[in-house]
Amino acid sequence: MPDFPVQTPPPPPPPQAVVSPSQAPVSPVPASEFPVPASEFSVQAREFPVRAAERAGRCAGLVLAAGAGRRFGRPKALVELDGEPLLRRAFRVLTDGGCDPVRVVLGAQAAEARALLPDPSIAVYAEDWATGMGASLRAGLRALSRDSAPADAVLVHLVDLPGIDANVISRLRAFASPGVVARASYGGVPGHPVLLGRRWWTDIADSARGDRGARDWLATREDLLLVDCSDLGSGADVDTPSDLTT
Repeated sequence: MPDFPVQTPPPPPPPQAVVSPSQAPVSPVPASEFPVPASEFSVQAREFPVRAAERAGRCAGLVLAAGAGRRFGRPKALVELDGEPLLRRAFRVLTDGGCDPVRVVLGAQAAEARALLPDPSIAVYAEDWATGMGASLRAGLRALSRDSAPADAVLVHLVDLPGIDANVISRLRAFASPGVVARASYGGVPGHPVLLGRRWWTDIADSARGDRGARDWLATREDLLLVDCSDLGSGADVDTPSDLTT
């Protein structure tokens, strides 16, 4: 990121500072460390994934794919779009976007879902998956924390978001650092993926409950950075079969 002029005292960042695709930084910084108002800080869609990622921290990927898909009629991890299972698609998007390692949290029909992965050993089974997304998030974050050399941050992606591609992942990944709290936004609406610095994994895992995942924890963060990805994709999820054709 280019050097910013020093201001004394530096102005505090506003809650949920928005990063828009209009001006390219060179390296990522958490919103809490902006030396200029976040309203003046933005990223350019074409340059940002290349220039910023050169100095980004190491970023893992985490796919939450344990749900039974009751409204859909079966686990969405097993559903195909253009001949590709949504589970494999979500995994591919994270790897193509530069995340390493990538873990996949499974629950409902886990054996069938695991067979779709290029390497079954990346699967994490959430035994209490039926209690909601919080169980999947806990299982995934704790598995990543046990790695011998944990990543600096993790991008949390949901299996039922086929409108998100590797460009979205690259843009978010460029902010990876141990203290980052960021998420994609679409048309000003916060969405996924969510980027969580390693410093917060234990707090998030301990607070994740039911279907709310990390939402309650994120709601307390004044340093949350929203990264506008409206020019790259859609954050719309798939709830019913008709959503795949609209």
